[in-house]
Amino acid sequence: MLITAQQLLVEAEEKGITDESICRAVDVHPTTLWRWRKGNNPRFDQLRKLIGLVKGAEGD
Repeated sequence: MLITAQQLLVEAEEKGITDESICRAVDVHPTTLWRWRKGNNPRFDQLRKLIGLVKGAEGD
């Protein structure tokens, strides 16, 4: 199953993870999150950090 940054950002919001936390963890500017929400794709390393942040919140 393909995971997109858009899906991960929605999941992060549902879990209460703030944009500020995402920006710090993934080391991006808030404008980058806006672009991802509009459909732009992150670099692989950024996506991997975002997955770790969101999925790590589940305790996996």
